Amino acid sequence: MQFAPGITESRKHSGTRLIVLVPVTTIAATVLGVWLVILSLRVISQRRTASVSLGDGGDENLSRRIRAQANLSEYAPTGLILLLLAELQGTQLWWLVICASLLVLG
Repeated sequence: MQFAPGITESRKHSGTRLIVLVPVTTIAATVLGVWLVILSLRVISQRRTASVSLGDGGDENLSRRIRAQANLSEYAPTGLILLLLAELQGTQLWWLVICASLLVLG
């Protein structure tokens, strides 16, 4: 059976299952996930420094950190879904790497 690039067939006892390999999306998601953790820790740190539990308390530095974390949380999922769809459609590797780089470097 012929599959799209990155999709292989694995036979188990009673049936067939497909294994989908999406390395570019996986790497991009990992990098963005690590970056989100770092941004979250920076928000927590600034909240403790400013003694603010809700909102930004008028602290401009905290406000910028919150916005950076929120921007990543808002845009990364959509970008990753679009990257995944492109990768599953068999888009050329160089194009995927360019798109992933633009998403990560943002």
